[in-house]
Amino acid sequence: MAKIVIPQKKTATLELNLNGEDLHIPFPVDSMAGYRQATEVVKAYRDIAKKSEIIKGEVTEDQSVEILDQSVALMESFRGAVRVAIRDEQYDKHLKSVEDDVPFTAWLQILSEIIKAYGAYFQSVTSTEGEL
Repeated sequence: MAKIVIPQKKTATLELNLNGEDLHIPFPVDSMAGYRQATEVVKAYRDIAKKSEIIKGEVTEDQSVEILDQSVALMESFRGAVRVAIRDEQYDKHLKSVEDDVPFTAWLQILSEIIKAYGAYFQSVTSTEGEL
């Protein structure tokens, strides 16, 4: 029987300046849960963008409320995706106490940096030069 060696998780570091304090938060770049959550956020954004594009001209009150509700849910999902990506321990240590004070645009920036790290790692392991 072949011996399978499972390597240690690969990590990247999220660098934030929060209220004047520099934070360095390690997070796994090979986390399936992180990739899935990031993908769900991107899909939700795409769905809202499609609805907005389809609805040209006048919007009914129901359509307007539905798009607004989905938009708010999308904004909330940024924070949730960051939490999944950096894991509960790091989230609770660095961001839990200030999460309501961080604007949703900052959550989007943080998530964007995480997705860039995911992309760089994924590219490195799937390219012809990378090792699986």
